[in-house]
Amino acid sequence: MFTPLASLREKVAGAIAKRRSLSTRAKDLGASFVEYGALILLIAAIAGLVITQTGGIPKAVKNIIEDAITEVSNAGDEEAPEPSASPTA
Repeated sequence: MFTPLASLREKVAGAIAKRRSLSTRAKDLGASFVEYGALILLIAAIAGLVITQTGGIPKAVKNIIEDAITEVSNAGDEEAPEPSASPTA
């Protein structure tokens, strides 16, 4: 038997369930500030551990930078090539 009150109750229950599912999904759309902060701290801790335990990484980086600076500063020390003989017309 159809009653308007039962139909209204079903509509309200459906609307409430739909609203709850939408609000739950909206809350969980992305990572929070705390999660990003924890990830950054974890990466920094791993990088710090690698650098302090190996000891070779800072020296290697320093050598690469020094070599690059030396190449750039010595680039103008080379003599200019002689101009080629121009053809006579």
